[in-house]
Amino acid sequence: MGHVNRLWKTSVVVIALLATTAACGKSETSQTRNATLVAGTACTKLGQVTKVSKVSVVCAKTPNSNIWYATISARGKSVACTTPGNVRKKKAVVWVCGLAKGKKLWRATAPLPPKVLEATSVSLPALPILLPTLESTDVAAPAQPVVADNGVLADPKIIDQTPEPSATTPTTPTPATSTTPATSAPKTTTPVITVPFKPVSIANWATTGLYPFGISIDNAGNIYTANSSSNNVSKITPNGTSTILGTTDSYPIGITIDKAGNIYTANNGANNVSKITPTGTSTILGSTGRAPFGIAIDNDGNIYTANFGANNVSKITPTGTSTILGTTGSYPIGIAIDNDGNIYTANFGANNVSKITPTGTSTILGSTGRAPIGIAIDNDGNIYTTNASANTVSKITPNGTSTILGTTGANPFGIAIDNDGNIYTTNASANTVSKITPNGTSTILGTTGTHPQQIAIDNDGNIYTTNNGANTVSKITTR
Repeated sequence: MGHVNRLWKTSVVVIALLATTAACGKSETSQTRNATLVAGTACTKLGQVTKVSKVSVVCAKTPNSNIWYATISARGKSVACTTPGNVRKKKAVVWVCGLAKGKKLWRATAPLPPKVLEATSVSLPALPILLPTLESTDVAAPAQPVVADNGVLADPKIIDQTPEPSATTPTTPTPATSTTPATSAPKTTTPVITVPFKPVSIANWATTGLYPFGISIDNAGNIYTANSSSNNVSKITPNGTSTILGTTDSYPIGITIDKAGNIYTANNGANNVSKITPTGTSTILGSTGRAPFGIAIDNDGNIYTANFGANNVSKITPTGTSTILGTTGSYPIGIAIDNDGNIYTANFGANNVSKITPTGTSTILGSTGRAPIGIAIDNDGNIYTTNASANTVSKITPNGTSTILGTTGANPFGIAIDNDGNIYTTNASANTVSKITPNGTSTILGTTGTHPQQIAIDNDGNIYTTNNGANTVSKITTR
């Protein structure tokens, strides 16, 4: 595999939705039940709790206007509150005092996406976390809109980000045709930390559309980004000139390129894949399972998506025929393909990697650190994942042996491999890129724009990141 990282692109767990026509203040009806709703739109009755497409929302009090918050299932005993609509923060979780069936209880909300973080002093990780019990001593935190997907957040599995392994690992779906090979538990190691390398780094090298996530590079060195909130793709030439190449469907996250230069995006908010020709003509290639994140393409031009909301992988042929290839562990995000056409997914909710053969046989290849997001494959068929809640990278051999290769900065998301086998990760909460050598030596390679998500390497070894909080691409020159 060359060092151009096109095999997968992913993002955070909090997903954007279409604008709603459902009026806030109304109880759930057949009309609102079938609608979609952007949490963050105005509401009037503070503390009101209702449901839209199975997602609970609560009306919260903010400094500027009252807004809907998407809520998630909290672990632990609920705590009573006094003033409906009040907002508090506890260990990176924003809570809203909700009023439902005459009871006033604190409700945990979905974490804020990275795009919100730049405009707020409330620093929250862009990941599900184990919800702590809210205490009365909590200080109030400024409220921010939470953008949520009505399908994904219907019954989320919360991932533990605390040091104590108190959370129960979500159950991994077991396909009828699958077997689970024996794997070793990830080996805890403390890789050598060396003095950070001093590359020539250009933060905010080029601009993009709104809130870029996925990134890919063609053979001519052009950069393409999937811009999640503007529903389009940016093209950046090798000299940094940026244009909008074409439009996509709702909330594109993953992006990949075929041999002819066509661009494909996984549209998380529309459950489909867009195709954009090199001249900018946009079409919908085919449908996917619910909430696709990562996207990859094989040598025959078939497209594969990791469907976060359905625990499976979709296959779309070049002519647009769509099928479900196989099942995965819970909440797959990253996706990659090896030289034999096997599909691998990083299963965020199960802390493992699934392998699906070209014929659709699904197995669990091996375990990972907490909350794997990014995934990549080296020339020897070894699998690597970024473990966002553990700040590590896991390595899984082709036979399923799992180890911790090295450490990263805070909340690693994207991952790429160069021709020498070095691993690079974007560290979303640290605004840095880590480099881990094949023997596990970890360094901080350089800084990026705000909240880097995905990463790619060009033929000259330059590293590029999509900066979700800055609407830019950073370039780190290594030579």
